[in-house]
Amino acid sequence: MARLAELGTATVYEASGRQGLIDLALIQVVAKSRVAGKARTVLCGQGDNTMVHACIGHIQPGEIVVLAQPESQASALIGDMLVTQMMVAGAAGVLLNGSVDTRSHESGHIWYTLHR
Repeated sequence: MARLAELGTATVYEASGRQGLIDLALIQVVAKSRVAGKARTVLCGQGDNTMVHACIGHIQPGEIVVLAQPESQASALIGDMLVTQMMVAGAAGVLLNGSVDTRSHESGHIWYTLHR
């Protein structure tokens, strides 16, 4: 997985036969950081992080937590406490369609967010 992160999105996408690209505008929280790993997908209710809490006990080391809700929103779906719990569980990163209320990314871990 580390090698995939080094190669970058475009190279991996081309090498995979141009399949599997999620074509969304991503905002990178930690500049120049890269991550690759298996996805731990979590479908949340709009503005409801109950399923985020439920997923934490299932995170395997190196997984990327992918949080989805019906629509992007300005209010935060996760914050410092949930980010810390995901990091302790071994998550390599997080993608979500919403906002993050956190400064935990300053620890050097890789955390991303996206907005539609």
